[in-house]
Amino acid sequence: MTREEALDWIRDVEGQLLRNKKQPEGPEAWVAIVRTPAGSRIKAKLILCFGHTAEDAARGAEEQWRANWNQISPLH
Repeated sequence: MTREEALDWIRDVEGQLLRNKKQPEGPEAWVAIVRTPAGSRIKAKLILCFGHTAEDAARGAEEQWRANWNQISPLH
């Protein structure tokens, strides 16, 4: 996943991608925040995924989001 793909996906699911303030002695860190889709009997959940890069955080959130989607919307 490229940075552009990460930002596009976050926008598509109406999530947020945040970066900590750069500190001279610490590593950069990112968090992706997205809400899962809800089903007729399943409430939406909040996904928080952390990463060293924006791409890592978005990729982790997307994996969790898709796993949740597969649970509430099985293929027929």
